[in-house]
Order: sequence, then structure tokens, then C-alpha cells
Amino acid sequence: MLKSFYKYIIQNIIIGYFKSNPVKRGSRYFLVIEDKTHRDGLMEAIRDVSESITLSGIYSGNGTTVKEEPYDTLVLKASKDSIPLIIGYDGTSTEDYLTTIRNSVGLGGKYEDYGLLFVLSDSSSSILSSINTTVKDLQSTGGPLNATYIMNDIQSSARNKLTKDLEIVYLSKHLEKISEYVSDGTCTMFDFQYALNVLSEGTLKGHYNDLEFFNDKTVYDTAFSPTKTEMESRVSKNQEIFRKVSDVMNADDDSDRLKQLEKFLDERLSKQIVKSKDWKDIDFNEFLESIERKATTADLELCDVKVPAEGLLTRKIWLRTGNKKKSKNYIVVCDETNAEEIEVQTTFNKEIRKPSDKNECVVKGNVLRIFLKDKLIKQSVGLNDNHHDFWMMKLPCNLSFFQDIKECFSINKKGDIIVIVPDDVEKLTFGGGSKLLCIPIDGVVDWEDDARLEVPVIGDDDTETIDFTEDFKGQKAHFILKLNVAKPVPPAKPSEFPTDSPAHPEPNGIKTGDVTRPVPGYWRDFLDIEKAFVDNECTNIKYEYNALIDTYEPNYEDRDVPIAVKNYLIPVFRYFKEENTLPSLCPITDELRKLYSNYVHAVQNVILAIPSSHCMDREVYNLTKLGVVEKNGRVYLSPFHPLNVAYALEYDRQNDDKQGTAFARKLLSPFYLMPYIYYDSQEMRPYTDHRFDEIRNWLCYEPVSSVQQERTNDLTTRMVWTKMRSFIQHFQYLFQDKESPIIISVIGITNDTNVVKGIVEFIINQYKDGVQRIEIHEYVTNLMDETYFEKLNRLDSVDAIARELQSLNLKIESPGDYSAQDIIHQLFTRVAFYKHNIAEQQIGYSHIAFYQMETGFKFIRQMTSELRTELSLNGLISIPSTIHKNGYYIIGYGTKNQNINTGYIYPMAGAMNNLYANEENEGQSVYNPGICVAKLYKFNSDKLLNSIYDNANWVTFINPEVDINFFYKQKDLYVVHYTDQYTINAKYDSITVTKHVDQYDNMLRKSYEHYGLSEERFQHFNETMMRYFNCLNGSWMLDIVNKTEYQIREKMSIVAACIVMLKFMKRVANVIWIPLSLEEIFRVTGNIGLPRDYIFTKKALGAKGAMSDDLLMMGLDLSDPANIRLYFYPVEVKDSKNSSMSDKGVRQVCQTYEQFRKQLFGEPNFVKNIYRSFFATQFLTNAEKLNANSLLSDEKFAEIEKYRFDLLNLNYIIEDKLPIKEMGDAAVVSFYSQASHSMKTSIIDNIPVCEIHFAERECVQFVAEYETDNMDFLESDEISINEDTLDFISHPNKHDVGKGNESEIVVSSIDDEDDYNIDQESNKDAEEELNKSDQIYKREPTPPSIRIVVGYAQSGGREVVFEPNNTKVVSHPNMGIIGTMGTGKTQLARSVIAQFAKEGLHNLGGKQVGMLVFDYKGDYKDEEFLETVGGTCYKSKYPFNPLKLVINDEVDGMNLPAITADRISDSFAKAYGLGLKQQSNIKHIIIETYADAGITKDPSTWTNTVPTMEQVIEKYFDTYDTNDKAYALFDKLRDYTIFTTDNSNCVSLFEWLNSVRVIDLTLYPDDTKKVIVSLILDLFYAEMRQLGSSKQEKGVRELRAMIMVDEAHQFLKKDFNSFRSIISEGRMFGVGMILSTQNISDFKTSKEDYSQFILSWVIHHVNSISKSEIANIFGASDTNGERYMDFINKSKLFESICKIGSKVEGIRDLPFFELLKKDERFKKEDSLE
Repeated sequence: MLKSFYKYIIQNIIIGYFKSNPVKRGSRYFLVIEDKTHRDGLMEAIRDVSESITLSGIYSGNGTTVKEEPYDTLVLKASKDSIPLIIGYDGTSTEDYLTTIRNSVGLGGKYEDYGLLFVLSDSSSSILSSINTTVKDLQSTGGPLNATYIMNDIQSSARNKLTKDLEIVYLSKHLEKISEYVSDGTCTMFDFQYALNVLSEGTLKGHYNDLEFFNDKTVYDTAFSPTKTEMESRVSKNQEIFRKVSDVMNADDDSDRLKQLEKFLDERLSKQIVKSKDWKDIDFNEFLESIERKATTADLELCDVKVPAEGLLTRKIWLRTGNKKKSKNYIVVCDETNAEEIEVQTTFNKEIRKPSDKNECVVKGNVLRIFLKDKLIKQSVGLNDNHHDFWMMKLPCNLSFFQDIKECFSINKKGDIIVIVPDDVEKLTFGGGSKLLCIPIDGVVDWEDDARLEVPVIGDDDTETIDFTEDFKGQKAHFILKLNVAKPVPPAKPSEFPTDSPAHPEPNGIKTGDVTRPVPGYWRDFLDIEKAFVDNECTNIKYEYNALIDTYEPNYEDRDVPIAVKNYLIPVFRYFKEENTLPSLCPITDELRKLYSNYVHAVQNVILAIPSSHCMDREVYNLTKLGVVEKNGRVYLSPFHPLNVAYALEYDRQNDDKQGTAFARKLLSPFYLMPYIYYDSQEMRPYTDHRFDEIRNWLCYEPVSSVQQERTNDLTTRMVWTKMRSFIQHFQYLFQDKESPIIISVIGITNDTNVVKGIVEFIINQYKDGVQRIEIHEYVTNLMDETYFEKLNRLDSVDAIARELQSLNLKIESPGDYSAQDIIHQLFTRVAFYKHNIAEQQIGYSHIAFYQMETGFKFIRQMTSELRTELSLNGLISIPSTIHKNGYYIIGYGTKNQNINTGYIYPMAGAMNNLYANEENEGQSVYNPGICVAKLYKFNSDKLLNSIYDNANWVTFINPEVDINFFYKQKDLYVVHYTDQYTINAKYDSITVTKHVDQYDNMLRKSYEHYGLSEERFQHFNETMMRYFNCLNGSWMLDIVNKTEYQIREKMSIVAACIVMLKFMKRVANVIWIPLSLEEIFRVTGNIGLPRDYIFTKKALGAKGAMSDDLLMMGLDLSDPANIRLYFYPVEVKDSKNSSMSDKGVRQVCQTYEQFRKQLFGEPNFVKNIYRSFFATQFLTNAEKLNANSLLSDEKFAEIEKYRFDLLNLNYIIEDKLPIKEMGDAAVVSFYSQASHSMKTSIIDNIPVCEIHFAERECVQFVAEYETDNMDFLESDEISINEDTLDFISHPNKHDVGKGNESEIVVSSIDDEDDYNIDQESNKDAEEELNKSDQIYKREPTPPSIRIVVGYAQSGGREVVFEPNNTKVVSHPNMGIIGTMGTGKTQLARSVIAQFAKEGLHNLGGKQVGMLVFDYKGDYKDEEFLETVGGTCYKSKYPFNPLKLVINDEVDGMNLPAITADRISDSFAKAYGLGLKQQSNIKHIIIETYADAGITKDPSTWTNTVPTMEQVIEKYFDTYDTNDKAYALFDKLRDYTIFTTDNSNCVSLFEWLNSVRVIDLTLYPDDTKKVIVSLILDLFYAEMRQLGSSKQEKGVRELRAMIMVDEAHQFLKKDFNSFRSIISEGRMFGVGMILSTQNISDFKTSKEDYSQFILSWVIHHVNSISKSEIANIFGASDTNGERYMDFINKSKLFESICKIGSKVEGIRDLPFFELLKKDERFKKEDSLE
């Protein structure tokens, strides 16, 4: 095969080229063939057509004394008379010799009449670099071996070489695929090997498989004469089937090949393919016959409905419900041609039979033709449960008649048109004419061509229908409008149950009250098992495989158990049977609580009574099976398992605060109550996947040898791409361009699928801006084992690779951004993969190493009393306990210092761990009490680990099974980041560490040397700083890279403050203080999913201004061991040049303390207890870190550990006041350039705050010289405090602050710290202003008026002024700017915006008018404009959340989440033209996403952190996969990050709108633009209502915001609800709109005339304007209408007619560029410097 290929390349391609392009004397050519096989083959083909030649004398004349040896080579001639080409082959000659040959050809002498062709083996060789400047590359563009040239040659030769037309089509189809490689530059001549073989042999016979087709013998049947279209269809079908079959047969997993093939082939051929090794030899006709056989038994599917005569006057409305198998179709043909009949064609996927009794129908193959006249036609096609029903009618009306109801109508058997009216619709409009009709008393509406019928559909509970008849010129149609129709019931979710009352299982769902809700399949299976337990009263269920029916069948076992247990279990079953409910659906009532308690106590008593000197008897052993389900190798603990019952009892006992139930269910789980168990003598571990994230009352165990779990896999994927991104961000200097590779090592991860998945995610994230080159090095134990990257490389097509990646849930397609081929191309061109043997224990250099420890599968029975307790909140929160003992790590269940009699969980967890630890050998070994199953391993990879540390900048441990000391007690190792689990315990999914801290040393040294401190103290300073960074927040160390000196000192100041506070807090005796980074706590909470509206973020709290996020000092008071206490003392740290920041810091720390007081202090409840448990865990974890870093003594740490159980289980008192009153409740530590020591406590915002001042130098000195007496004054010096402050602290209740003097208190917001440039010294005026903050004053300004100069009157040239807040001139601040392109309306709009930006001083109250600009064309985003107006442009990640719940009095008693969801779904529906069902689906997805965040119709949940649009989009894709408009909408939205995905970045829209803010829409599709504008206006309207009416004095109103909508015609037609509300109601709230568009008619839609809300107009030239439009704007009584029309028609650039209030004038606009020259406020002053 290859020989003919090489022959064709030389004889046809190369020689043919030289015949067309004759060789000239001295012509030089080269080609590079790196593959030796191909190179040898081509050289052999050259020899076959060449003559031999011996070169000699090539050195003559160059003065050399080199003795020359003759060189035997070849000469190639294209024809008899052509110039011969000497072949220079680097395989037989040296570089120097080839160069000399080059210089000897064509330049006179012996070889003057020759050309030269070099054949080279290496494109990077020095030979090529020395000759390529004068030699032509035959493989370059235009050369004969260039892919494009070969392609064209094959196509032109095929007609002559091949005799069968169908063979030519087959070859062309193959070339189409190769052309894809040509376009991306990856194609070489060897990709044409098979095509050239075909041409060489003149036939496709024997080559079909090579071209990726099945053999097709029909091609050679002389009776077969297809058309061109039929040939192309046949070839495409063959290619598609070959690809599908090849993908199935080449897949690694051969277990379901038959199942995959039967998706498109029948059973007979599918089995033949699977059994045959020669399946590629099967003829294509057999596949066609198989598909036809399958089609005869396939479901009948409706493919399409068409009206052949459809056009401008004949249109169809088609509404379809159902699915592919069964559907209902309602079709109305709107025909204005008065045709006697109209044909409708319905097309199906298979042939159908003509109905015998239907004369109006004709059948042809798979098409049913129906002829509509003036009566209803009802037709059903299909049988039994596979049929499609049609109701069709023809009406003589315009399509606009059905515009409002096209998504919500049906037709009944009488021909009545039934309309289900959506709840949010107030009026339905039929027709689009100008003549308004109404329903007369007799209910018959006589229709006219220019008519419009408006029907109000706001009904009360008693009004169910509105019906009327339309008379279309004699043809009548009866309409029935149904109101108040119930909406579809959303599916039930596990997280929603149980509720306050029991739900009941039914065959089709769950019944709650009178409503039956469907149940998702994954939960239905578990509910069915619960019901099986109840119905069968069995002890356990075992599924056994039935090979005859290929399924698992349940065996309901009723094992003998101790009689006491049996007597208490049966009543539990019968309770659920009598109540017709299940454990997952039923709250714990008093009766059930008693039954449960009896049951768990009986089990506990039996286990506790097992004698230690005996084996377990059979009845006791059977307790290990109690409530257990065995299926497919896994063990499931049902809600009847004693451990789960005890957990349910404890949860019920503590849950006294139902508002916290939703988020508590997500955080709390019994997952680790038994870390390991023996079951049937096999070691097992807990298993989880996405199902168990919601189903929290079941547990699952799997064999410890099972493959990685879903959660670990997802973690690895996320870790890989996020760590790569972070590393590049932190070390940008290493990656100056995209060609500098990021180097990754992967060690110990046995299944690298998710590593590659993470690489693909990284590529997708980088694709837009270019993908960084990547090197990935995998270290494996067996080099012969195939890695996932190698598997992908083995797949033989892009399609196969795409399907493989998509099977991992990778989204590698994003229309408009990238295709699957793009991503795969990047994967194979930007990623270099290497594999190494890990046995050498040496790792090469890398930027990041991902390491999973090999911990083996050795298990022991361990005494639980030796493992420390890790359970908290009385067992509701659990993690395994880990100890390091005698060189071994032991992981299991711990009870050290545990009071096992507390609550329900502790005694049961201890008993169950003990029971399963003795389960081996069916309990026949001697029973040992007080033990658990524990994992044992010894870390023996020190050499490997040290190699990893030394050679990797970052080392990320995946799912580390070691204690925290493993990392913190290793010398010179620093923890820089960690990711915790989805719970509030202290177990981490990953930890990233580094040993390479030299660069950090250098950064710290610069700051240290700045103060001229002792060099010998630097090492101590550096170590101390690193240790505190390591303990408080490892990411701080990353943050100091490439930062300014000030920014580094800012982080250093927090460490200094930490040291200061530890000294200062010694004033409180017998208290152990532990510092925590509040920033770290915020970060951790963000990962674990705690609701951010309880304590940690400003937005969630609704607080204005910033909170302190520096330090929290937590103190453990052990003065009374029987009543231990915890103190919370927040500390804000300021480092600035003077005291200007002090006031701000004080208010920040007050905000933080206030939230601690509100959310943690006072009477406990369930939510508070969860938070208290979280903080106790953080206290213990940080104490452990400090101890490991030698910052907390072993004695103090041991003292803390004594009280671990008490802290984790809330056996302590939270004190909101320190014993030393003078210290206050919080502190601010400030470092100034020049300051003397001072400590003063004063009352700020009703909170006593201690302010401590130091000099800037001491920020470094305290860290470097901690042992000196420099800080003794912190313990001993007096704190300055006056009597009033002391009295306030001592008697807070008598100071009733805030009552009776509200009108005198001035409240000002606190700016975010990021908005203030701390580097710059504040001026004295600002400092004096801060000092006045406690003064009480009143201001009585005179009412100002905003003046916007629109232009100059054409008569007289006076200013024409728009005063939007002067209600004496205009009652609405809205303005319309109209004009075609090029008339100057954009320049005017820019001018108006610029003036508003400067008019804040003239606004009532003196506040800036916010300007929100929606920029459709990019007219407002240029730097000059933004700089002039002080504006900011936003392209994406807008800093607000459309799902924000805006709470005000108006929503009292209403379902606010549902209202918000309704509003958003309405915006989507109108922007994208969605139907009612799609809109309803979106609404319910949003409501469900709220529910996932713990937000329901209960108002107490509305302060929870709202979800983001990104979560809604992901929720939609998790729920729906229908490829409709809604799916396309969300697919498009997923492509753009429109709104921020981080709630912590969200702000109040009105707070944000304090200047000109431009929303740049230019890059978005038109429908997406509409959605963006609508969602922002939705939120704007809600916040506007929340703010209430704006101030008004003496006819002047405070103007809060103006909204500018450019190209408004794109938006007006959609009639978005919020838009109408703002433009009509905004004036009361100080809000106006400026709408810029091209035509007056744009303001009038089918539902509204928006011009009625606009009193100020600037109208430029428009192409056409009607009298009615003039009258609409200027009033019908204005007699100057003709003059206005004439002016508008003749107006030139910047000329317009202006109407302000009632005054109309012709003006010359004031464009933006002139404004800059005329208005002094915009003139730039000359710099004096």
C-alpha cells in the first residue's frame, strides 16, 4: 500500500509539478521528511525514476586543499528536455558537503546546467538553517507537497482516474474531513496516503475502510443509477454509520457495546458486529437494511408541520404539547386570502397509512396532507400509546390576532379555542389594528380588518372564565378564556422534607396536604425501599442478582434479633403504616419520638450488655444487619438503622429554630460517625455522591478498595485548574508570554482522568485570551498502564475524543466562542505529556505538584479512648479522628475525654462503632468493648516527599489523611492555602504547601531594612513573621509577591497587632487567647456554604459601610473549670501616615462587634449553636496551628485540649463583656508615621472601643524584638477612660440610646476600605470633617434646581434649559431624544450626561445624580468621555445580583422569592419570545435555586444569602435537557458572565449608582442585551420602591438617578414590566429616563403608548413622521403641527425641535464637543508643575 503511495507522490505530484513549473538552471528545492519509514519510502520511489550520478570536482575553484571523494547520488528529470535535479540526501552526506553542492549548482563550472533537490531528515537541523535562505521548500504554500496543492491535484485527477461517479463522491467526502486539518495548519502530505493509494490503483475497492467507510458493493452494480443528491446522501450516511460503529467498537469498556449499537441498529446486526473480528468488512447495504428493520419497530415521531402556501397573508400558529412518542397539536392557519382550502403537511419519521374515513386527508409515504376548509378537522396518527393528535382550523384573520395567546391556547372537540390565561397577565389583546373593540352584551364581536380587541383578564376568585365569539365575516370562532388555573406542581426534593406535617407516598409522587408532587427518580428508589421496610416489617433487605431477567431482586429478610429490640422495632414500622408515611417524609411527633427512643435504647442496652469474654450470639450479631440494605457491593444504612434513628432524634432535640432548618440540613450529616466498619468481614468506608448531598438520612458504605469517589474526583478537577490559574496570577514574571510552559507534576493519583479534566477546564478558561503552554509529568508505578491522556491520544477521531470528554460532563462546546475541535486542538498542541517511573523516588522540577498519599488498605481494631473526640454539636457534626503514634497514623472514631452519655448520638455512635469492629467472622471472635475499625498506615515516602518539596514550587495534597501537625511541624514548610469540605468541621479536602520562600524573605527584608533595625534580629523577625502567616492566613504570604512596600507593611502590621494583642490581653487573668484571621474565617465560610447573611459579609447583613476583617481574639477562660467561658474581641488594624484613618477603623470594628453580638451572643437557638460550634472548631484548629509553629506552649495547648469536648459541644458560656471594663468590647490598633504610645477607650456607636496607638517603626520592631520590655506598658499602663464611658459599660441598660432624639442624630455611611487610598495622606479639611462626626447639626439649604442646557434657540440664541427636578416646569423628569443616524442625537445625549455629572451641587440635598447608561453601540465607553464625566464602563460581571430580594412594606404577607422569580422569568420570556410553559419552568428553577439557598416563602429566610444567576443556569441544565428556546437561552447565558458570581462583590444598585455608570452591551447578541437591561431595571425598580419617595421642597424634587437607554427601540417593543413601572412611577422616587431612538413610532407598542410619560422631547430629522405622531407629542389642540413636521423634515445636523413642558422651540443642539469648550466646568487647567 505505502509503495504505491510513495510512487504516486514522486511520479504524479512532484514530477507533474516540475512539468508545469519547469526547473531552471541553478534552481534549488528541499523537503523535510522526519519519519524514517516515509523518508526511505520516498527515496526508493525517487530511485525508481532517477538516474545515477557521481559528483566530483565541486570544490575546484574555491581555493581549498581538501581532498575530495566522489559522491554517488541520483538525478531526477521531469521530462526528456527538462533541467536535471541532483538529489542531495543528508542521510548519505555531511552538512558541509550539501552546502558546497548548493554553491556549485547553476553558478558555472561542471554543474552549471543542473538544479538541486535536498531531502532532509530534521526540520531543526543546522543544515536547513544554512541553506534555506536560497532554497525553496516544496512543502510550503504553492509547493507540490503542500497540503492544499495535493488536495487540488487529487480532486482534479479523480475524474480521470476513477470510473464510478459514486467512488468520486466517496473520495471527495474523505477529502472534506482532511480539509479540516488543512485549515488549522496541522495537515501534511501523509494525511493523503489513503486517497493517493486510491488514485494510484484507480479504484476504491479494498480501500473503503481506509477512508473510514464500510464497503459498498452497490457502487459497482450497473443497474444502480442514483442522482447526485442521492449519492451525497448515501456517502454521508455511510460515513456517519462507520464513525458510530467504530466509536462503539474502539471504546475501552466493551461491556455495553451491544446496548450502544442497538441505539441505531437492529439486534441481529448488532450481535453480528460484536461477535465478529472482521466487522469492518460488512457491506454498507447490510447497515441500511438493519436501520430499515429497526425503523419498522421504532416509535412513530412527528417531525414537522408545514403550510406550503405560507407567506405574508397566510401564516400558521402551531402549539405542541407532549413528547416525541405522544403529542397533541393545535394548529390555526390565519388566512387573509379567502382561499377555499389550505393544505397542511405533517411529516413523520416513518411511513403511515391513509385513514379510510378521512376524505380531507391524503397520505404519501411519511407525509400526511390535510386540506382545511371552514370547519374543524380532528385527526389522530398512530396507535395505542404512540400516537399524535391534531386539531386544525382555518380562520380569515391576521396572525396578530393570536399574538398574545399563541403559547397558551388549545382547541376542544367542539372547535372552541381555549385560552389558559397566565396569572401575571392583566389584559389580552387580539389583533393589532387601530380601531378598539370590546365584547358587547351578546358576546359576539364583529371583526374588522383594522380592529383591535382588548379583554381585561384580572378576575377574582369567583370569575373562572370569560367567553366570547368572533365573527370573521360570517365564519365564527368561539373563545373561552380560563382564569385562575392552577400552575404545574414542582417536583418534591429531599431537602424540603420532612415539614411540620407528614407527607404521604403515592404511586405517582408525594402528597402534601391536597397536592401531589412528583418525585425525582433518584429519591423515589430510596422512598420505595423505606416503604418496603414498613410493608414487610423486615430487619434488612438484600438484593440478589437474577441472571434470567438480568436484574437485582430484593429479598426481605426477617432475622432473629434480641426480643427487646424486635418489640420496639415493630411498633415503629406500624406507626408509619398507620400514618401512611415514611421516615424521610415525617416529622418526629411526640408519639414517634417515644417509639424511636425505646428502639435506640433497646439496641444500646443489648450492645452494652455483650460480655467481653464471649463471642456474640447470632441474635446480637444480627444487629449489624438492622435497617441495612445490601445492593451491588454496597451497604446502605436506611433511616431505620439505629445510628440514623439516633441522629434524627438528636437533630429534632436541638432544632428549636425552624428558620435555620434549610441551611442546617445542608451542613449537618452523620457521614463520619462511623469512619470505617467491617461488614461480612470486609473493610468498608463511607461513600457519597450527588444523591447523598440531598438525602441526608441515609448512609452508604463501599469496600475500601473501590475506585475514587465522585467528590474526590470533582475535587481533583477543581484543584488542578484553579491552582494553575492561581500560580500564573501570583508569579506572572515567570510567564512573560504564552509559550512559557506551566509545569505540572502528578504523583500518586492512580486514576488521572480528573487531572486531564482539570487541564481541559484550564484550557477552556484561558481560550479567549490564549492558552498557556502546559507540561504535565505523571509519576506512575507501572509505565505499561495506560494513562487517560494516552487513551485520548489513542482515539482515532476528533469526534471520538469529543464524546469521551463530554462523558466526563465537560462543556467543550460554546457557540460563538469555541467548538469541541478547538478545545481538542488546544489540548493536543498546547499540552506536552510525559510519564515517569515513581520507583526512583525522584521528581523533576515543576511549578505545582499534585500529590495523593498512598495510605494502603491496612485496618486494625483500635481503642476509641486513645483517639481524641472530633464530634461536635452533640454529634451532629463529625469527622474522623487522627493520631500519630509510634510512627504510624491511625484514623478512626475517637472518644477521648468524651461524655458518652450526652444526647442520643454519642452513646449510639460508640455502641455501633464497637459492634461493627467486632463483626469479623460473623462475630465469632472474642468480643472486645470500646474499640472501632481504624485505618493504619505508616508514611514511608520521606525520600519521595522531600524530592517533591525540593523540586515543586507548590505542593497540593489531595484529600490528605494525616493530621494537621504533619504539615505544620515539618521544618521550613509553609501552608499557603487549603480547601475544606462541604461542612463546618476542620477536615480539609486539599492543602497546598511550599518550601520555597526565598522570594518572601527578600520582600520582608526590604521592609525590615527600611527602619534600620539590627541585622542580627532579622532572622528572628523573618521566622516569626512566617510562622504567623502560616497560622493566621497562608495566602497572605502569596499576596506579598510583587506588592508595594506599603501593601507588604499592611500585612506585617496585622502580625504585629497580633503580637501586641496577645500582650495586651494578659490583663485578663486565667484566659488563654488565640488570634484568628477574620479574613480567613470569611474565606472558609465562603467555601463551606454557611449563609452569608448571618454574620460575615456586609451585603448579607444589609450593613452600610465596611466591617473589620483583620483579627478576632478568642479567649478561653478556665478560672472556673465547671463553667468555662469564651470571649470574642475583634481588632481592626490601621497602618497610615497619620490618624486620619482611625475614625474609620473604629466604626468598622463596631460593625463587626455588633454582628457578633447579634448572631452569637444572647439566648441560644439552633442557628446560633451551629455558628458557635463553627467558631469553637476554628479556635481549636488555630490553637493547634500555633502550637505546631511554636507560638503556643505545649502546656497551654494541653490545657485547651482538656476542654476539647466541652468546646465542640457548646458546654461553655459566651461572655459579651471582658472582666476588665477599661478594655472595652473591641479594639483598634494603629501604627502612624509618628505617634507616641496611647491607650484610650471611648463609646462609638454604643460600643466601647479601645484605641491603641504606636509609631510605624514599632510595627516591625515588635515582631523582631518580642522578648524585650518594649511592650510591657500594654500590660501595666493605665487605659484612659472617662467616668461616663465607665458608667456606660457598667450599666448599659440605663443608656437608652436612640429613643426620643432620632431627629437630632446624623447617621453617615462608612465607606468600604477599598474605596479609600490609604497611601495618600488626607488633607486637613477632611481630617477636620472627621473630627466633627460626633457633632449635632442641622442644614437648611435653599431649594436648588438642576439645569441642563439642551441647546440654543434659533431665534435669539438664548439657552434652552431642561430642569428635570423642577416640578413647576415638568412633572416627569423623562426625556425622549429622536433622530435618524447622523443627526447628532448621540452628541446631544453625551452632552446631557456630562452636564448631569456636574449638577450634583444643584440637586436638592446636594447629592450627585446617578447616571445609568445602557450603551448599545459603544458611543459612551471611550476613555475621553468617561474621564470627562468621571464615569466607569462595565462590560461584564456587573456588581449586583438580579436575584436579590428587596424587602419593603409592600411585600408583607407575600411570597417574595416567587414574585422575584416571576419578574425575572417574565423578562426572559419577553426578551427571547418564550412560551408560557418555558417561562413557568424558568420561574420554578429560580424558586428551587432559592430553596437550595434556604430561601422560601417564609420571610425569616429572606435575609439568607441569595443565589447567583450562575447557580440558576447550572440548576436549569441539571433539570432540563430539552433543546428548545429556553434551553438555547440558558446555553447562551452560560457563555457570558454577565453578573458577578461572587455575592461578596455585590452592592446595592443605588449605592453603586453614585456617578456615571455605563453598561457596555456592544458585544452581546440583541436578545441577550434585552435580558441584561430588563434584569437590571427589575432590580432598579425594586430598590427604587424600597427607598421610598424622594424629598421635595417648594416645587423642587430631589433627583436620585437618571437612566439613559441608547437605541431604545430595541427594548421598547418588549413591554418589560419594570421598564413601564419606572418610566411611569419614577418621578415620585426621584428617577427619570432618557430614551434615545430613531422614530416616534417606537414609543407606541401593542400594549402601551410610552410617549404619554414623556413631557420633554428633542426631535431631530426623521425619515417619515405622521400627523398623528405629531399630535401625540405636541397635543391635538396645537395648531402648529404642520410647521413642526416641516421643521423636522428639513432639519440639518444638530438642528431639532425641542419641547420642554408646554414650551416648543426650534433649537441648535449643544453637542458634547462644544460643551467641553463652552462650559468652564469641563476646561482642564494647565498644570503648574
